Amino acid sequence: MKPIFKLLFTVLISTIGGSTMANERDPAQTALGMDISLSGVQLDLRVNDVPIADPSFPLGADGPFSTTMTLNSAFASGENSVTLSVVPNAEVSPGWDQHAHARFGYWPAADFPMPFDDRAFAIDVQYRLETDATEGEFSVTYAAQEYLTASQAGDIASTDEGDMFGLTLDIGLNLPPLAWMQGQLLTPDAKMQRELVEQYAKLHAHIAQGFDGMNEALAPYFTRQAAAFGVSLEQFIELNVRPMFGPESGTEFLPFDISKSELRLYGNGRLAALVPMPLTYRNEAYGEEGALLIYFWKDQTGQWQIIH
Repeated sequence: MKPIFKLLFTVLISTIGGSTMANERDPAQTALGMDISLSGVQLDLRVNDVPIADPSFPLGADGPFSTTMTLNSAFASGENSVTLSVVPNAEVSPGWDQHAHARFGYWPAADFPMPFDDRAFAIDVQYRLETDATEGEFSVTYAAQEYLTASQAGDIASTDEGDMFGLTLDIGLNLPPLAWMQGQLLTPDAKMQRELVEQYAKLHAHIAQGFDGMNEALAPYFTRQAAAFGVSLEQFIELNVRPMFGPESGTEFLPFDISKSELRLYGNGRLAALVPMPLTYRNEAYGEEGALLIYFWKDQTGQWQIIH
């Protein structure tokens, strides 16, 4: 199953906001994100140990690929941990190198910048694996923006599979807190897996009812996403949810299936998921399938919550 979008709800909302940085701390004015370029590698990129892409489908490309991603909803104000785990492809087509290049910064929300164009940033991380080398090498350029600074977190780590670089982004934008960070530390076991299956099944039953059922079931998640972009819940749903999942979208949710899913923890042990995630859908216009990337956490009263 190849997802239509590996990232959800991060692009369309950036059309809201002024054309100048009248108040860079205001998320409605500001797009916080990343320029990324990949070739011949797979990248597991995590913010606060939450994968940016579908855990079943890491970001990757056989040949050169680059884009700009708006990631307001992945971050909170203050310090955020970011890890880049790069796994080189076993085979590379002749003439293509193996690299990963990520640059973090913010820009006016109404802009649509080209990847790695001439604008301010906080940190630029490059990874390159030379021909016949056993390990890749990271190089880092630190800059700074008024409300975004970066520092390296720990040492560069190498394993038999790939290489990892960790950094901390200190964000001064007015982004909402991540409620799940106040959740319980989880211990994976058979009981938790049964509970998680119940949570996903319940959520699937709601979203399979249609657009209204989906909005009701995912209200906490959508509300936090909207706040991260400085817009109302109604605006967020109209610009980001309706085009993909509205009545005219041609998207249908597939039957609930956990036959190939297993329990995994993220968020430094505070988030749980079944991977592959069983909230799968098909869009006839694209002729492809995807999955909603929804994690669960348990609050201090012991109740399961949708990530927000």
